[in-house]
Amino acid sequence: MRQAALRFARGSHGGALALTGDLMEATMGALDQEFAALYPINAGRAAPAVGRWRDDLYFEGQPWYPTTLGFAAIGYRIAAIAGDPAAFARAEARLALIAQLAPDPPGALPEQFDRQSGAPRSCLALSWSAAAFLETAHARDQAIAALSRLAPPDKAR
Repeated sequence: MRQAALRFARGSHGGALALTGDLMEATMGALDQEFAALYPINAGRAAPAVGRWRDDLYFEGQPWYPTTLGFAAIGYRIAAIAGDPAAFARAEARLALIAQLAPDPPGALPEQFDRQSGAPRSCLALSWSAAAFLETAHARDQAIAALSRLAPPDKAR
């Protein structure tokens, strides 16, 4: 089981848990639809904020920074593996949401944000949120590198 988890975390390219597989696409799509409808803050957004699960009662079940960032990281990994600009754009939309809602001045990220206003909720300095941000930034860097290798050569040279 540990090997399967490590393989998944590294962006497995094959098998039932492949990041680019039909199961992952269907699961992420279903969760996106569920959370887009659940949280008013998601109205009109290209990619919704994500919580832990639909019936979460902890602090009235708000969107979480780590789960939303985790979805962004997966999108960046899919973009890098599949050369998929649409997956990159969706991940960018999630990261833009986080940037919009992150406390000002910059510092520690909270655990959750309010489903209507985006205000910080629960733990105001969660290390899991910081770790999720760093992981997402790393996945973004990898996606940018992978997509730049796929870009056509500059004809102005």
